[in-house]
Amino acid sequence: IIPYLFYFVYLWIFPLLLLKKAERFVIPYTMAMIANGLLTGALNLLIPTHAPRVPLPNHDLFSNLLRWYYSLARLFTSFPSLHTSQSICLAFFLSKAFPKFKLLHIFIAFMISISTLLVKQHYSPDVIAGTVIALVFSWYFDKLWQRKLEKSAPVLSSIDSVI
Repeated sequence: IIPYLFYFVYLWIFPLLLLKKAERFVIPYTMAMIANGLLTGALNLLIPTHAPRVPLPNHDLFSNLLRWYYSLARLFTSFPSLHTSQSICLAFFLSKAFPKFKLLHIFIAFMISISTLLVKQHYSPDVIAGTVIALVFSWYFDKLWQRKLEKSAPVLSSIDSVI
């Protein structure tokens, strides 16, 4: 349950690194996340599936955290995994912005994705679909923004030479 809940910290705090140190990735990241959320939300509504949850007989800290989470989460939001798609999308851009920490971000996204299976929120196809959605949108918007920057670069350099 800890990696599953860490998703919220990862998605709320780590994007600030892009704002502070890697502005070039802010717009494509934002566009990819919006597209990601819209498609995932639409599929959740159009294909309402759920992963049955197991009874939690124990009352240890982790069982209580999972029980608390189950009380908040809707049952019919299984396909595809938003936790997976958004974590992978963020990991994609953070890995490009901070290549030294690429393995860390891949590991975090992997742990969040696996945790969705372990807390019985998703099945493997949900995680696979979330991964594909994230990678397609992340790659597409990154390339789109890169092309836009490359097209505007000659204009900016010619203005600088005039000044």
